[in-house]
Amino acid sequence: MTVTLRAPNPYDFTPEELAEAAALIRDAAPSLDVNVLDHTENGYGVDAGETLDLLVNSAAPAVMGVAVQAAVDWMRGRLRRERDEHPELPPRQRTVPVLHGPNGEVLSRVTVDDDETEPQSLLSFRT
Repeated sequence: MTVTLRAPNPYDFTPEELAEAAALIRDAAPSLDVNVLDHTENGYGVDAGETLDLLVNSAAPAVMGVAVQAAVDWMRGRLRRERDEHPELPPRQRTVPVLHGPNGEVLSRVTVDDDETEPQSLLSFRT
């Protein structure tokens, strides 16, 4: 089972940050093969928030839930750091779309609005 991380906007994350996210997912779900896809700029900006795509080939729902939770926790940490470093500005929204299949169908989209509230859409991965 493979999970690939992809940043639609290559300016949102450094390669080191993506490697950190991949390591957290590997630690949380050791049975998954976790890769980072190099992505170069293609066109104009994606959206105002940060987005981290999780591309999955197949995985048991419980394993996928652990991987998504690790990605969401990583995004929460980024949100927390941004809020602490720039308290005068509202933090950017974070989104973790989970994509599957050759056409990249969106299975679920987890939105991280703050660093404390559990995203409701995360519950769809827990069975």
